[in-house]
Amino acid sequence: MSNDKKDKPLVKDLFSKVGLKVQEIPTKPGVKTPDFEIYKDEELIAVCETKSVRFDNWLVDDIRNNPDVLTVGERKDPIFNRLSDDICTAAKQFESYGSDRKIPRILTFVNYDKNCGFNDLRSTVTGNFYAHDGTVHPLYKNVSEGRAKGAIEKIDLCLWIEAGNSAVWHWSLDGNEEERREPRKFWVTPSANLPQLNMLIGKI
Repeated sequence: MSNDKKDKPLVKDLFSKVGLKVQEIPTKPGVKTPDFEIYKDEELIAVCETKSVRFDNWLVDDIRNNPDVLTVGERKDPIFNRLSDDICTAAKQFESYGSDRKIPRILTFVNYDKNCGFNDLRSTVTGNFYAHDGTVHPLYKNVSEGRAKGAIEKIDLCLWIEAGNSAVWHWSLDGNEEERREPRKFWVTPSANLPQLNMLIGKI
C-alpha cells in the first residue's frame, strides 16, 4: 500500500519529539528507496520506510475470484497478504538504499483499518497467534514461512501507529475509556543488539 500524504508528517513528528532529525531521501528515477534517514545530531542512526495500512475493497473481490489467495486455517484473510506485501516491498527498498546492515532499518506502519491491528503484524512476522491469556500458538507459520520469509530479516524494527478511526481504546484507572495512540514496537533484531537505537526509540 502506498504512503498516505498525512503519514510522512506524522512519522517525522514522531521522531522529532524525541530529538531526532528526519531527512527525506531524494527519489531517483526507476529506484525505490526508503522514505527517511534519521539522525541524532549529525550521526546517521537509522533509515525508515513508512507504509499506510488501509482496507482495500478490491481485495474482497479478489478473494471471491481467486481460490489460491492466502488462506489462514479455513478462513481466507487479505490482512496477512497486505502486511506481507508491505514487508517484502520495504525490504527491497532498504536493499536498494544499501546493503550495509550497520545502519538499522525501521519499517513504520500507519494503520487506518479498524479490522487490522498490531497483533496481525506480529503474527505475520512470527507465524504465531497471541492469545489474551498470554499463551502463544504457532498457527500462522504458513504466513511467516511464506511470502514474508527472508524479507523480514532485512528489517530491524517495526513501529505500529494507530491513526484515523482505528485508534485503540484502553480503560483508565478511573474506569473511563481513554484513547491511546502510542506507537507499538516489534524488534526483529533483538533490541539489546542495537542499544543506541533502543535507547532513543524507547522514548517514543
